Amino acid sequence: MKPGDILEIVADCSTFEKDVREWATRARKTVLWCKDEGGGKKHIQIKP
Repeated sequence: MKPGDILEIVADCSTFEKDVREWATRARKTVLWCKDEGGGKKHIQIKP
């Protein structure tokens, strides 16, 4: 990814949000938002 790019991830894993937030903290990335789409599906956006 290049500076300014936004990464969007969609998953249905029960620990997805927690795992991504922990990774973002370690990797010094910014979680822009996380939306619960229902049915266990979540979207998350990360900025490098």
